[in-house]
Amino acid sequence: MAPTDNTGASAPLALVAEPDAITADWLTQALAHELAGGTVTSVEATPVGTGQVGDTYRLAMELDGAPDSAPRTVVAKLPAADEASRATGVALRNYEVECRFYQQLAADLPIRTPSCHQALFDEETHDYILLFEDLAPAEQGDQIAGATVAEAELAVRELTNLHAPHFGDPTLGSIDWLSRSNDESTAMVSMLSQSMLPGFLERYGDRLDDGVAQLFTDFSGAVAPWLTNTPEPFTITHGDYRLDNMLYGTDADGQRTVAVVDFQGVSHGAGTNDLAYFVGAGLTVDTRRANEDALVDIYHEAMMSGGVTDYDRDTCFLGYRRSALAGVLVTLVASMMVEQTERGDDMFVVMANRHGRHSLDLDSLSLS
Repeated sequence: MAPTDNTGASAPLALVAEPDAITADWLTQALAHELAGGTVTSVEATPVGTGQVGDTYRLAMELDGAPDSAPRTVVAKLPAADEASRATGVALRNYEVECRFYQQLAADLPIRTPSCHQALFDEETHDYILLFEDLAPAEQGDQIAGATVAEAELAVRELTNLHAPHFGDPTLGSIDWLSRSNDESTAMVSMLSQSMLPGFLERYGDRLDDGVAQLFTDFSGAVAPWLTNTPEPFTITHGDYRLDNMLYGTDADGQRTVAVVDFQGVSHGAGTNDLAYFVGAGLTVDTRRANEDALVDIYHEAMMSGGVTDYDRDTCFLGYRRSALAGVLVTLVASMMVEQTERGDDMFVVMANRHGRHSLDLDSLSLS
């Protein structure tokens, strides 16, 4: 049972932000609704996932007195233990944004995400914890290997379940944690892109394809106008819609499914940023070239089916072309702001080459 104070009311759930602090007693309180009077008697935490700004653990629990429907495993997401990655999460408000998304928006959106049991955030320390449904045996996508065409089609359709419900919704601009773009943030991102370019080229330059390093160099000086002149209408965007943040599974009817995780970069912006970001680096260059028109068609048709009006296919594709540079910007800044790892380096090289080639193929800089 959940602990009570001296009035008999349930005591508030304490925020814990380290895996060792997630105890059986804490989980008994956090999962009280699902446990229906049962208790967690033991818990074992195992790291899962490949995130670099937050750390994720699968919690295997032993239960006593709980119904068969109660979960035996859940997933916890916490601030990164690495100091550089945590500093990035705090500076970019990643931890706050993800918690607010689950507290305020997720339940009313049809996009498939893991059910969230708890979302706690401390505004002073930026500690946070998210406690999720465990979607195992669904398998994480692999950003480096790339998606199959079928996986890409599934992800593009699922994306419209995030974008379509609030496409052009004017109320989104009044949500402080969601609508974070302003003159100050634009200047900061522009400064970061220019200051980080030399380190990026020093670290990855000899692994970049022909023309890609120059594309990164040229765009680093054009970030401010690209951000400032982003055409509306805006919607809720994911910000990091890539394979590593997708869990592919199979439903009871044998149909392939996808669930989306990692909403640390959710914002108010152009939906085509997510679309181009996914297609640009989620597929190998040859596969993307052969299928991107069809994938844009799938996106546009699903947006129309989702209730969007006054959004023709030509406008959608023009936004998609311009948005190819979103992946260039994310790759440049993110690669220099998180803990450097071998897999991380391999991933950022793949992203840089695919996003760079994507932008060159679509002549995206001419639209910035």
